[in-house]
Amino acid sequence: MAAHRYWRARTFTTYEGGRVFALSEFQLLAGATRVDGSAVLTADASPVSGTLASLKDASTATTCVLPISAVLQWDFGGSPQNVTDVRLGSTASQLPFLLSFFIDWSDNGADWSVLYEDGFPGVAWPGPSSMTVTAPRLMAGETMVDRDWSDGVTSDGTTYSTGSPTYGMSGGGDTLALGVSGTDVKVRFTPHVSFADVDLTCELVPAGGEAGIVLRTAGWSNANDSYAYGVFMNATAVAIARGDNGGSGSYTPMVSAAHGANVGNLNTMRVRWVGNQYSVWVNGTLRLTGTDSTYLGAGEVGLRVYNSTAYFKSLVARKVYTQDSLALNPIGGPVAPPDSPFLPLGAYAPSVAAFDVTRPLAARPNFLYSAEARGRISGTVKRKADPTNVPVRRRVRLIRDRDGLLVAETWSDAVTGAYEFLWVEEWEAYTVIAYDFEHDFRAVVADNLQPEVMA
Repeated sequence: MAAHRYWRARTFTTYEGGRVFALSEFQLLAGATRVDGSAVLTADASPVSGTLASLKDASTATTCVLPISAVLQWDFGGSPQNVTDVRLGSTASQLPFLLSFFIDWSDNGADWSVLYEDGFPGVAWPGPSSMTVTAPRLMAGETMVDRDWSDGVTSDGTTYSTGSPTYGMSGGGDTLALGVSGTDVKVRFTPHVSFADVDLTCELVPAGGEAGIVLRTAGWSNANDSYAYGVFMNATAVAIARGDNGGSGSYTPMVSAAHGANVGNLNTMRVRWVGNQYSVWVNGTLRLTGTDSTYLGAGEVGLRVYNSTAYFKSLVARKVYTQDSLALNPIGGPVAPPDSPFLPLGAYAPSVAAFDVTRPLAARPNFLYSAEARGRISGTVKRKADPTNVPVRRRVRLIRDRDGLLVAETWSDAVTGAYEFLWVEEWEAYTVIAYDFEHDFRAVVADNLQPEVMA
């Protein structure tokens, strides 16, 4: 990675979901070497307690507490610096420790680019007054294939089949129809880019046969099963098979599992294959995982359908690579602190009075943790009519903009069309979605909503 003058940290969340975070160190690394010593560290918000100097004094005994809305910035002046990782120092409590954040770089202090697209999600707690450690982390790299067929173009694909395949647009011009009877059909896309380690997502409507993707395919031929690896959905299962990678056609089933999906609907299949290790998700649920070392070399990604016609909405494939980075919690592993996330901020903050919580910690109809939240979002749902719009009762969902979390759900009033969400975190931005259960209208969306603060 290149060297840049400015670096910043932003979009902080903590283990308790509160309004401040507390650290004893925030160090920037290039590989395993600390590099922030010469940089000028500033913040766009004043510390609640402590000083910024505590974040770079190489001591876990001193602490700085900052609002989660703060942005930390390092200026390296005339000596731009490469940064690949960070090292954090904790305080005595896990509650205010950072759970996630993003790092950006800039050459002019105005135009910023993110270091890693997914930031640092699920930072592993290192223990009280301790430094985080570095561990290998799988990173998303360059996007190699990105097709959604909304442009109606199919000329970038070449079909391979011993039959007479269907290959063309469907579904109002934004869906690719692909199929053949009695054999298989494969599609190879231009430009012909080969790579081995991949994280890909495919949106498809499978049918009675097999429908899915092929990967690491270096040899393409019309023969049935002439691919390297294939990942397919049929009526009941998702399966991985190994072909002959361009030969006369041989097929070795590897593993399969029930997918729990409705094959008549649009489904999302995600495949991550790194080295000899693979994982397959269907609609967000991990269904297959394992290893196979037959084809480790680079190859291309494509589509495949066997003995049916399936429909594809999109195919996105990205390279992946391993980078030494701040250790994260494992997927599905623990991210919640062992002590109660409903403790008021004053339980660990130096100044209790500044964050006094007088409202009792009653149960609230949302999935948020902060006991300090006093936000309210309200509105009305109406059906467009002439001369006056008509209030209607509809399902309304509240989504947190930062990470897409479904925070709460309610129904608007049948008489007034009014809805409201109470005790949401006023320092967050939200999206409200209203759904028409009669399916006469598309959902209505309003994003970047800021809650009002209740008295």
